[in-house]
Parts: sequence; structure tokens; C-alpha cells
Amino acid sequence: AESADKAAAQGCWLGLLHGMPMAIKDNIATAGVRPTAGSVFFTDHVPNENAPVVDRSMKAGAVMVGKATMHEFAFGIRSDNTVSPPCRNPWNLERVPGGSSGGSGAAVASNMCVGALGSDTGGSVRLPASINGISGLRPTHGRVPSHGSTPVSPSFDTIGPMARSVADVARIFA
Repeated sequence: AESADKAAAQGCWLGLLHGMPMAIKDNIATAGVRPTAGSVFFTDHVPNENAPVVDRSMKAGAVMVGKATMHEFAFGIRSDNTVSPPCRNPWNLERVPGGSSGGSGAAVASNMCVGALGSDTGGSVRLPASINGISGLRPTHGRVPSHGSTPVSPSFDTIGPMARSVADVARIFA
């Protein structure tokens, strides 16, 4: 955030995501921050490098504000896991946020960030986007590199953007 502020003060523009606060689903690698994929199995794993989508987002000026909780191993629709407290729908705390990317959807819907990255194999970006009243995109397989994320089904997995508006989803996707 300080780099984005400093660049703006100097009249520099870092890219399409300049200063955009973003959350990263907890199955996507971020250097120095453990991606647990919602499981105690990975609690000691800390990657040395970012997933390509994280590097690209940061190069475009995004400000990473945290990791978003998820369903364990991205295999479920409740966003429950053994590492973090239950994730809830910000519109109704008695409801689930949907999809394994529910933490990303809930973070955007509750204004904790402007955009988020989730992963989608069978609806894990689309369901929380719909349930939380935000926008999300499941890109065509292979359009966005999924290297650096914990796989569910490598031939179907995608990493997709989520945001309050379609315009912000398009900016993150670009």
C-alpha cells in the first residue's frame, strides 16, 4: 500500500490494479505466507515464491491484504476447514458463503477488499459470487496459469477473479 501511495504521489501509475486491495484464496502460493489449502496437513509449508497470478496482480499494482479462508482442499461448498473458524455469508451469518472460494466472496462482499482471487473446478468462484451478491469469473481452462495453487483436478482447475463490479472483475482478469 505504501508503494502504491508513493508511486501515486510521484505521478506514477503501477497498472490496472494500482492500489486495489485484494485477498488471495488460501490455496494460492504467496511467498513467505503459508497457503494451507484449509488443511492442517499444510500448516508448516511456506512457499519461497508467489504463484504467477499473485506476481501478475502485484505487478499491476494490487495490494495484497490477506489470505481468504476456503473449504478444505477446495473440495466442498461450505467453506469449512480444520485451520480457521467457519466462514459465514456477510449478508446472513447463519448462511454459508458458498463454494470453496467462499472466503474470497465473503471478503469482497463485506468490503474487506475490492477484489479477490479464487479457484474454480466445479463452481467455486461462481457459487460464492452469486451467493454473496458480487461478480466472479471462471476463465477458460488454461487462460490463467494455475501453477502455484493446490490442485483439485488439474484438467479442470482455474483461478478466477471476484469483485463487487463486473468492471473490477475485468480489470483483475486483464
